[in-house]
Amino acid sequence: FVYLMEYSFFSLLLVGAALLVDEQQRNDLARAVEREELARTVLAQDHHLAVAQTELTEAGKLAAVGKLAAGVAHEVNNPLTYLTGNLELLVRELGSDGDRAEMAEEALHGARRIRQVVQQLSRFGRNDLAGEACCSVDAATVRATEIAAVDLRDRARLTIDLPPLPAVAMAEDALFQVLLNLLVNAVQALPE
Repeated sequence: FVYLMEYSFFSLLLVGAALLVDEQQRNDLARAVEREELARTVLAQDHHLAVAQTELTEAGKLAAVGKLAAGVAHEVNNPLTYLTGNLELLVRELGSDGDRAEMAEEALHGARRIRQVVQQLSRFGRNDLAGEACCSVDAATVRATEIAAVDLRDRARLTIDLPPLPAVAMAEDALFQVLLNLLVNAVQALPE
């Protein structure tokens, strides 16, 4: 009986030890899972922090470009005022005197276009381009083709045949600039 009792006690001890080992293993496993979840959380937070730092750096760069644009706009605007004024006087004096009057008118138109670009730079520096309303695609297209036609004079003929187009929600100057850039790139791609 004592032998049986010792055997039973020893069996209970082994079963208890097995339960403890299983409990210990379960605790170890639970801690390992918890550490893994914590590691994933830390990695995700590190990623979010890196993205936020990159966005902050880009925002700082954009702010610096805006300040630079505003400074350039200011410096260009002053001499442009004299140029535009003199061209306006020249256009008035020449009246409709053929080629010279046409060249003076084109120069004045170019100076006014420069003024528009300078104003866009200034607005970019102040970051107020977003408040623009709808614009006429037709008007922007006509303006862009008139300027591009000067470069095309001896190389090609530009014909625009479009139905009336709906207005779009963007600054007309921005749309004009996009269209003009496309036309100028096309002119530059033409063989001489």
